[in-house]
Amino acid sequence: MYLIQDTQSNLEQEVIKIISKKISELSKNQEKVILAIPGGRSVSGIFKLLKNSSINWKKVHIFMIDERLVPINDEQSNFKLANEILLKYHPRENIHPYTSNHTIESYTRELKSVNLHEARPRGILRQIRTA
Repeated sequence: MYLIQDTQSNLEQEVIKIISKKISELSKNQEKVILAIPGGRSVSGIFKLLKNSSINWKKVHIFMIDERLVPINDEQSNFKLANEILLKYHPRENIHPYTSNHTIESYTRELKSVNLHEARPRGILRQIRTA
């Protein structure tokens, strides 16, 4: 886990560097890479920077790791925020929202059906959310 202490803007820039590097490394040897993204409003800056990054999104499958149990188009939905800023610009088949139709088991099966490797900057994002 990374621990970076700085301003929100500088933290977001560092997160993008780490995510981009990790996805690039994994993409060299894997057909698919999983990026698990958290919910919450504090990561919207990271989503904006990811949207404009040089990541090869064709290989990246995105899963939610902190979703509210509301419809994905609800104002309280973490997916809705991520979709409006970032996800709608990427291949639809690579986006895996957690919906009210999922059980933990079915979402786990979906994750495993894609790939077991992941780029998960969860610790980094947790620091930003609490900063």
